[in-house]
Amino acid sequence: MKKKDLINFEGKWKGKEKDANGFGGREMQFLELAERLILFLLLLWLFLIPFENRARAADSTVVESVSIDFQSQYGDAEEIIPPEINVLENYVEIRSIQYRKNFESWVPAQKVRVEVLLGTKDNKVFAANFNKSKVNVSGANFVEASPRGSELLLKLDYIPRMVLGRTSRAGWNKAHTMAIWKKVSYAPAYTVVLYGDDKKITEFTNVKTTFLDLSKAMSDLRKTYYYEVKATPSTDEEKQYMKDGEFVTASTEELQEPEGSNPVSASENEKSIDDALLEGNGVAPNSWRYVGRHWYFIDENGKVKKGWLERNGAWFFMDQQGVMQTGITKTGEDKYAFFKEDGTMAANTWLQVDPETWYLFGTDGYMIFGWWQNSRGQWYYMNKDLQGKMQIGWLLKDREWYYMDKTGTMQTGFQVINGKKYYFDGQGKMLKNTTVEGVVLGADGAAA
Repeated sequence: MKKKDLINFEGKWKGKEKDANGFGGREMQFLELAERLILFLLLLWLFLIPFENRARAADSTVVESVSIDFQSQYGDAEEIIPPEINVLENYVEIRSIQYRKNFESWVPAQKVRVEVLLGTKDNKVFAANFNKSKVNVSGANFVEASPRGSELLLKLDYIPRMVLGRTSRAGWNKAHTMAIWKKVSYAPAYTVVLYGDDKKITEFTNVKTTFLDLSKAMSDLRKTYYYEVKATPSTDEEKQYMKDGEFVTASTEELQEPEGSNPVSASENEKSIDDALLEGNGVAPNSWRYVGRHWYFIDENGKVKKGWLERNGAWFFMDQQGVMQTGITKTGEDKYAFFKEDGTMAANTWLQVDPETWYLFGTDGYMIFGWWQNSRGQWYYMNKDLQGKMQIGWLLKDREWYYMDKTGTMQTGFQVINGKKYYFDGQGKMLKNTTVEGVVLGADGAAA
């Protein structure tokens, strides 16, 4: 720079204020603006950190928990409506829903095993260790969660709901002192209300029979009496899944007079049961009777039925005392059947007692023993030595070793079991002392 120019440059600052560092006003304004900009950017950065962390968490590819909701609803009388099942996470979807029982065999207040297969969306995957704490269930009960490849299988217990029906007939005995009505399907109990001249006299709740002696309550012979009856749940638990049926007003129809005055002849060991069932009960022949927390059936001769009983296409089994059987029951030599809570025999079905105990019943209703092949060609073994329990794990049969996985399915081909490699041929037999596809198998069947 020339001397003249330098003098002119310095002259421009004559009369200008300078700070202690020699800066002028414009420089001060620029520095203050820069400081404010830097402070703003710093605060903006600090503010965006939490949102960035949340965004990263939302972008996580691992699904750590799921929530599933069963929406129940009541239908018309004696109608069961399947629940509406939804998952609450929008990145999880239901792939399939399977019930262990046919819908036609559902019973109110009796649990039904449900298998819900879940899949993921948006490139997410399920965590490997799902358990009860990671599955939030409403409207059903959690049983088990297990991976199925990239999917997750949930096993849950759902309890159906129902509005109880109405009795088809309600009348009296000949003396007009005992109320008698027809049984309502699935009804655990009944409520009976007695009226005299259109005014309520008394109410009887939790009646477990289809009859009721009202003679003591009808003491004023000048009144005209009638009663109403409706089906009701019995216990607090049943009240969660059943609603009362509608009242039915009894007609003047005579149904069946009590048989108690002329009990049927019976042997000494049967007499106490027959007396308890028949004395003053007014139950018609060919009808059920509930006594001492057990169900009995009175045949056409007024006698307690024993053995097999067929009613409207359903089969029941009564023991030597006439008690209707439920659960797994021996009905003959090496003959076992499964009877549901309502006493009807189940057929062509699996029965799960606990996570590792399964039984199979054929189309004839009897428990299956030995080898069994399903429609997909998979083989299972129902072990008679274990009272028909489905075999899981190793099986020694006719000096041959087989292996069933945790679902009971017989394995073939190469399998790794407890860290050792084995080979099973097309019939499921473990090979030993041989070489398969270059793998040497020892005397115990394990690869060397």
